[in-house]
Amino acid sequence: MSTSKPVVDDTVSRRDTPVERVVIEDTTIRPSAAASEGTVKVNVGVEGVIRARWKEYIIHTHLLRRHSGFFRATLCGALPGLKDGTITFQAQPETFDHFVDWLYQQDAYSVDNTKTDFEVYVLAERLVAPKLKALCLDNVFEELEYGAPSLDEIAYTFLALPEHDPLLRLVVDAECFNYGCRHDLTDEDKVKIGLIPPMFHVKFMIRRNELVHIKGPRAERPCQKDYSVLGWI
Repeated sequence: MSTSKPVVDDTVSRRDTPVERVVIEDTTIRPSAAASEGTVKVNVGVEGVIRARWKEYIIHTHLLRRHSGFFRATLCGALPGLKDGTITFQAQPETFDHFVDWLYQQDAYSVDNTKTDFEVYVLAERLVAPKLKALCLDNVFEELEYGAPSLDEIAYTFLALPEHDPLLRLVVDAECFNYGCRHDLTDEDKVKIGLIPPMFHVKFMIRRNELVHIKGPRAERPCQKDYSVLGWI
């Protein structure tokens, strides 16, 4: 995985997840009935960027209500953000594109870029979209089962996600099982390590101690079922 440029940006490092947990009704609705609910405009962009570079989406409200706790709460008035039929949401439009693609494609949706999976996963956390989180987590697991996260990806996830999120555990395990400590660090690598939140180093040391001194050589490599977002729905 490339470490050519950091994926951390100020839209997620503030940890501004808009709602902690909203129960999402997974009810089936006929397309004809769903279409009668209409649509809503969603303006997406990054604070400080001129509005001309923001992107406007017109999305069916039934999809937002069904698949996103954040949008469901916003549409029903439990959260601010809906004004004159438009919702304003801060995110990178390029990442939000993937959320919209997934809304309309569901099982047909796929991403072939691990960096994008990390970014969409973080967006899904902010939107309280557990099914999309689960999909991205499975994709990242396939990449990290025998690989290691980049320094940028470690910093990005630990800045953006809650302390007990399953992706953080996967990142730590991948670093422990597949890489250990890095060799031949460049000056740029050393700077990046300094940007990684202390929580990662604590979790890494605890996990390494468990594997080396408690479980020893018989430590079993984690499998995909060990990481689940079900507890976060």
